[in-house]
Amino acid sequence: MPRVEVVNTYRINQRQTIQQGVFLCPGDISMPFTDNLHAVLKNAGDSDKFLKLEIEADPHERLVILQHLHRMNVTSASLFPGMDGFARSLNTILVFPDTLRPDAG
Repeated sequence: MPRVEVVNTYRINQRQTIQQGVFLCPGDISMPFTDNLHAVLKNAGDSDKFLKLEIEADPHERLVILQHLHRMNVTSASLFPGMDGFARSLNTILVFPDTLRPDAG
């Protein structure tokens, strides 16, 4: 039966704790995950509880957004602890070196 269930693991790793994450398991593995999710939304009538937000921004707006996120400590390094997140955060620093300047923005 198509559905999606929230599954909490016995052991939670550091990334799950920081991101407050859970695992979602499809009820029918012969179908794509999105089809299982759509079945839940159609059956429950809860489609208003899910929101997808896409932001289109020019390069300057993107820089401003990244600066605000960095000031709130929402970075790849904070979301993905360890070397993986640190390496991802270097990408932002290298592309937008002014992001870390306190007087930027």
